[in-house]
Amino acid sequence: MFSTLQTGHLPLARRRLRASLAAGVMLSLYAHADSVPVYTEYSALTAGSLTRGEFGTSLAVIDDKLFVGAPAADFSSRSSGDGGGGGGGGTINDSGAVSRWERAANGKFAEVGSAAILPPPVVGGRFGTALDSFGDRLAVTQSSPSMLRIYQISAGATLEAQLFPLAMGTQGSSPMVSTTLFASHAAVGVVRNFDDSGSVEIYTRVGGQWSSSYSIASPNPGVPGIGFGYSISMSEDSLFVGIPYFTTVNGQTLPGAVYEYQRPVAGPVWNLRGQFSLPADLPAAQPARYGISVDVKGSLLVVGAPQLATSAGGDQVGGVFIYQYDPAVDAWTLRQRLINPDLEDGAEFGFAVATNGSDVLVGAPRSNFFEGQAFLYARTGNDQWSLTQRMVRTATGSHRFGAEVALTSDKSSIISAPQFTAFRGAAYEFLPERFLIDGFE
Repeated sequence: MFSTLQTGHLPLARRRLRASLAAGVMLSLYAHADSVPVYTEYSALTAGSLTRGEFGTSLAVIDDKLFVGAPAADFSSRSSGDGGGGGGGGTINDSGAVSRWERAANGKFAEVGSAAILPPPVVGGRFGTALDSFGDRLAVTQSSPSMLRIYQISAGATLEAQLFPLAMGTQGSSPMVSTTLFASHAAVGVVRNFDDSGSVEIYTRVGGQWSSSYSIASPNPGVPGIGFGYSISMSEDSLFVGIPYFTTVNGQTLPGAVYEYQRPVAGPVWNLRGQFSLPADLPAAQPARYGISVDVKGSLLVVGAPQLATSAGGDQVGGVFIYQYDPAVDAWTLRQRLINPDLEDGAEFGFAVATNGSDVLVGAPRSNFFEGQAFLYARTGNDQWSLTQRMVRTATGSHRFGAEVALTSDKSSIISAPQFTAFRGAAYEFLPERFLIDGFE
């Protein structure tokens, strides 16, 4: 099912498509103006009883293993999978959990129930709010109280560090605690600090021990609600921090920004190196939410702006901006802007982004009449990106499909729908370079 906005085509009903396929009629595409292949899922991932509750809110990949955060999972007389506690009677709501998935003999992901990461239960803790990985390490945040746990992943998950970011200023209400991990550095964005203005705390691993090494306050700590640290991503040399501006500043509507902080060669200070925002030809006075999603891999930086309008007062169709680092001039250059191909108002195109350093995956959880979609862009030989796949589910409903996205090591796309089936949540795997509709090829 696709939005008919700006396409000039009516969507095909899925039941009609299935019937046509069963009758042997070759249908290569859903009716759509851009004629890009539409993929449905290769497999659906739904949580077991221990990891059910907004399953898919966060995703991380380590080699051939997939980790899925479920921050609204309830604790009910269970034992902790990481040795951190458990047991006891009753139910502790929204304690949170992270599930582990590995390839089964049939090639599909299967949950390894015994390897679920279940921390000491906390009412409203929301463990699994954000995930990131580097090498064999997995970083997991908890919302309340703000906490970062770092695990070393092998056959199980060995807890390496439990860290508590500083509470700064008046505490706001945002539950977002983001994280990023690269080599011996980790960072946590605590949006509720300074009344939801936000801050970022950086941790460094020395001699096998993790400890706080530096804190970065919001550039506007006196302005509540602007969301500094809502998204963060780290490369070898830099930390990128999104500030989507959920509120006005001195009565002015701002589109959002991403700040780059440089990793220190010596000492603890991460200096501000630069700032990214909308190109000058786009309206500046708009709530584009630029920086609500950020991902960097190698020399490629991807930034989402899910409420972007391309003209003053125009529809909020959403967009994504791709930057490439040029070592010759020691600077990042905007290589391409991706505008929602459907031009659908309120689609939230760019709410989630992921890159492997080449391909770019974009989630649009309110597109397609709130069904949600995801879009895969492949890098071409001239350092441009072309839309190669649209991804939709065979299930229907307003479940925020596309709220989180990830790319696996074998280039499969993982797309989540954390509100599926009364907020239990689900995630879906889509294969690369194959056209599947309801199991038919």
